[in-house]
Amino acid sequence: MNVTYQRNGRGGYLVLHEQNAGDRGLFNRRGYMAYDKEMVLRNAIGGLLPCQMVTVDGERQYLYDITHMQSLHFYCERQMLTYDVLWNFILGMARMQEETMRYLLKDEKILYGPEYVYMDASAEMVRFCYDLRDHVGEEAKTMMQGLLEYLLMHIDHRDERQVSLMYDLYDASRDVGFSLREYLEERRTERDADRIADRKKEELTGRASVMSTPTDLGDVAPSSLASREIEDHDASAEDWKMDTEEKCVITPFQRVRGWMTDHLLKKEKKAERTEETYFFYPDEEKLPEAGETTFFAPTQTTGGKLIPLQGGMSYTIAGESRVVGKQPEYADMILRDATVSRMHAMLYNKDGACYLEDLNSLNGTYVNGELLQLKKKQRLKTGDIVRFGRVEYKYAEDLAG
Repeated sequence: MNVTYQRNGRGGYLVLHEQNAGDRGLFNRRGYMAYDKEMVLRNAIGGLLPCQMVTVDGERQYLYDITHMQSLHFYCERQMLTYDVLWNFILGMARMQEETMRYLLKDEKILYGPEYVYMDASAEMVRFCYDLRDHVGEEAKTMMQGLLEYLLMHIDHRDERQVSLMYDLYDASRDVGFSLREYLEERRTERDADRIADRKKEELTGRASVMSTPTDLGDVAPSSLASREIEDHDASAEDWKMDTEEKCVITPFQRVRGWMTDHLLKKEKKAERTEETYFFYPDEEKLPEAGETTFFAPTQTTGGKLIPLQGGMSYTIAGESRVVGKQPEYADMILRDATVSRMHAMLYNKDGACYLEDLNSLNGTYVNGELLQLKKKQRLKTGDIVRFGRVEYKYAEDLAG
């Protein structure tokens, strides 16, 4: 799949390329623009990334506006999903499906791959990419079940609410005629019932504490008060018991939960072996004798420093990666400036060098006056002038060993 990223003075774009397209698929027999292109290009459809189309040297390009947003893949690589983020994401996906259905758009042209789903820094806004190309490559098509499987890999499995929600949703999505909107309506009803049960339990606990606390009852007969408390206690306890029994009913998702857990863990372990295991093959003639250990200590960076050119504090780039931005919830290196985005750029330490990447910021990231393109990792050298918006720093390597 031919995908690139571009940025200009207006923001950042994810670009899908369609080569040798000409007018094929662009207009129908009556000379009007194809329906799906007409709808997506000329309307702001809720849940979809805004798109514009350009033609360059016979190649049709679809530019999806991703300014201020990060892909789901980037978000999940940096942190584990919380229940609120997960629930909001699923609601956003349901709204998007409802809107595309309202505009009579095809669900199979929605790219559900985590690299094509975008969220803002607070994960409150979710946007999907609707592929306007005439021929969509099979390698790029991940249907909703594939996205749900990806989410299952990145939830906090210690959170029972997340586990229950995701396994139940994944199992339900396999049914023919599954509707995410209808499923969420049922789930919302269950959540409301849970809140009522929790409220009853809290009230029951509060009444029990009141009964055990000495108070001035005045003219109220203790026996009558106690009898009313006991009646309330029995009624609440019975209601809570019924709610608990309803919760204990085995749901369909529990039948596949064990299989899914084993399946996903195997995939996770396989990925770990592929990405994080390194092998060293020494010369067989120079192998050390048994019991000897050879120590290898290469020269490595301790992270380097960013020294301000306009006053302020210096920053040491420690650890594997650091996010630069102005909002403490999302950034490690905090810059209080109006031209700096909430998540502006990222600094990487890799293989003894420091790299800088722009995170789709509004005002851009510059190295020695050159604007960094999206997804490009620029290696920094001592003396480089780095600019985030209008805030400038000088980079200095800090070598040890």
